[in-house]
Amino acid sequence: MQTQNQKDLDKSPERVKRMFGSIAPCYDFLNHFLSFGVDSSWRRKAVKILVSEFAESGGIGALLDVCCGTGDLIREFVRANKLPCEFCGIDFSDAMIDLARKKLPSISNKLVVGDAMELPFYDGAFGLVSCAFGLRNICNTECGLREMIRVCKSGGVVATLEFAMPQNQLIKYPYKLYFKYILPRIGELLTWNKNGAYNYLHQSVINFDNPKTISEKMQQLGLNEIKIIPMTFGIANLIYGKKIFDKLSNTNSPNNFLAVNRSNILSNKK
Repeated sequence: MQTQNQKDLDKSPERVKRMFGSIAPCYDFLNHFLSFGVDSSWRRKAVKILVSEFAESGGIGALLDVCCGTGDLIREFVRANKLPCEFCGIDFSDAMIDLARKKLPSISNKLVVGDAMELPFYDGAFGLVSCAFGLRNICNTECGLREMIRVCKSGGVVATLEFAMPQNQLIKYPYKLYFKYILPRIGELLTWNKNGAYNYLHQSVINFDNPKTISEKMQQLGLNEIKIIPMTFGIANLIYGKKIFDKLSNTNSPNNFLAVNRSNILSNKK
């Protein structure tokens, strides 16, 4: 019999899609409210750091945000990046993508519904592949990272912005108390959510890989020059690296061809 914690941590595609679909209308408000607005500063800082990585190369070229949700990270990239760039986002939830399209109407046809473990894009299609607070929601982390690296070009950057438990003891226990007991109750009260979304949030963070483990997986899968940038005492961490060579070029994965025609996504054509 499953324990309550195991039920809360269920990452089956059906459960994740249903859960995020149910909280989509309140998602942006609760992100800002429950983090006291700090989540916006995390995204801005991450974007500033990542854009600076392309300062000498003439720009990103094309950017993919995986598990893009309602498009907050893409919107920060649009604001911060002054060079020509094609922006694309993908998310498992139809409801989230619908909201992202309303938020970013100029690129609405480049925001698509799809699976992070089977990205429907060419190998090496993007100069930057990002994922903010979504990697831990992918039921197979390594598969998700592998796909992100596959669609990143050689010399490009793969980055994830993700929660972690802070190590500073003065911060860790008050944060854990808030995260485990207070945040889920507020989230459920304000959303009338019956899918355990905010209990899942707590369980998904405390049971997810720490930043060092994620960076080691990135290196094993073909990234180099990996950096870990802690934010707000390590509550969030930006972890990114460069794809120096295509370690995955010999894979037999069926995802090496397009499942969705890239010309339709990275252009203004319907």
